[in-house]
Amino acid sequence: MRGAPRLNHLVTLEAPISTPDGAGGRIAGWVVRGSLRAAIEERSETRRGADGVAVVRTRSVFTIRAAPPGAPSRPEPGQRLRMAGRVWRIRAVRPHRAWAALLECIAEEEYPA
Repeated sequence: MRGAPRLNHLVTLEAPISTPDGAGGRIAGWVVRGSLRAAIEERSETRRGADGVAVVRTRSVFTIRAAPPGAPSRPEPGQRLRMAGRVWRIRAVRPHRAWAALLECIAEEEYPA
């Protein structure tokens, strides 16, 4: 068996927030929930064209320390991870297959090709 993943990247966990805009509407934004140490593994990349714009979508797996469900440090689908100007939307969170003290976050990054 391989050793435990090296959590050598520092990523920021962000959650969506909606605040009143003062005119009866809402403004969507993001609030920082904390920083996490992670191992990052890119799994797949797809390229698509829509409305004349080529888009690259990269799916990655972030391995982080486990936190109990409901804890602010436990990522959830719909949140995002940020690092050095890059942003990944979290699609799923699951226990790590080999290490009970770790979680895997499946996340996607989109950017123009």
